[in-house]
Amino acid sequence: MISGENRRRTARQRVHKRGQIIFNGRTAVIDCTVHDMSATGVRLRTGSPVGIPDTFDLTIADGPARPCCVVWRKPDQMGIEFR
Repeated sequence: MISGENRRRTARQRVHKRGQIIFNGRTAVIDCTVHDMSATGVRLRTGSPVGIPDTFDLTIADGPARPCCVVWRKPDQMGIEFR
């Protein structure tokens, strides 16, 4: 059986960085923690994914905003793909 990590399209790096989810014309901002970063996306930990849209901009550690879309959700985390 192939492990989940071996099926990934790109290698991921374990990180623990501050991030911000930005949406609604840049008027809504939700703090998050960025984990498991790769060239194609990240895993985000949030207090709750309720109210977070399927597409938004993400900043990581005060870097530039990157457009993203949600690929999966759990009660306290989300899988995000960079667009």
